[in-house]
Amino acid sequence: MSYFSADVCTVFLASKEQHNWVSSALSEHFQDICTNKMANPLKSEVVRLYKTLLFLGREYPKGADYFRDRLRAAFTKNRDVKDPEEIRQLLSRGEYVVKELEALYYLRKYRAMKKRYYDAE
Repeated sequence: MSYFSADVCTVFLASKEQHNWVSSALSEHFQDICTNKMANPLKSEVVRLYKTLLFLGREYPKGADYFRDRLRAAFTKNRDVKDPEEIRQLLSRGEYVVKELEALYYLRKYRAMKKRYYDAE
């Protein structure tokens, strides 16, 4: 976990280049910390999507355990993706799945209600 903000990282890296007073190993480590801090702005979006899908999976027709295992496998398969554009594409695909699940549940509830209140045709 890093306690440095992006502004501190920028100032540090600029001053490092100007003054050259930090050893190369330390500066590389610091640059890695700063890069990782700034390269993961989508992490909260990914966590939010995972929690949303996990919540929606409780009512999945094949069972919550089946859905949770598939969800975990899908997120684990893509855990090494670092490109922000590719992460955005995966997030949009996940949002599509959320909408499809909501439609599935709505349709299932509608069919159950129709079956209860209307005569069979």
